[in-house]
Amino acid sequence: MTQAEAEQFISACNDDFRDVVLTAIYTGFRSCEIKTLRWPSVDMTRRTITVLASNGKNKDLKCVPMNDDLFAMFKRIQSERNQAPDGLVFLSRYGKPWKSWRTAFENARQRAGIADFRFHDLRHCFVSWLAMNGTTKKAMMELLGHRDGKMTDRYTHLSEDYRRQAVQNLPRFRDLAEKSPHPERTVLVQVAK
Repeated sequence: MTQAEAEQFISACNDDFRDVVLTAIYTGFRSCEIKTLRWPSVDMTRRTITVLASNGKNKDLKCVPMNDDLFAMFKRIQSERNQAPDGLVFLSRYGKPWKSWRTAFENARQRAGIADFRFHDLRHCFVSWLAMNGTTKKAMMELLGHRDGKMTDRYTHLSEDYRRQAVQNLPRFRDLAEKSPHPERTVLVQVAK
């Protein structure tokens, strides 16, 4: 998913679901990790979010730093809602815990005009954007809670723009590419242009 598609999708989300989607994109958390997230796990002083071992897939504790946008979002949620200090962070627009956000997700996906896209793909976006920003594999593994680097590799998808930029940053051999040191190869060089 490109950044433009992500922005289009986020814009298509209703308000309460938009916060869920932003959390998924900025943390790489799984759906179940977001649904069970409680305020004591959101540390506004250290600017971290912790998934308790009991709520994580691998039963490991996972702590992810908040970027500025996520921090601002959590501050807004805290100020807008009068929630119990140990309550769930994300509630539906009816003030109830989310059982499923399939309908909210599908409605946003359709409004955004994006096909073949699942909630779990937001996790793939997170790790792919980390990789394109030069994040080390070890850091990506820790942020995702992966024990095996092969799993992290399966989550990493480089965008076409990123791949194009990577190729553009290769060393340039302009003089050699424009004229052949061997006259008999001139035709081949011209065809390659």
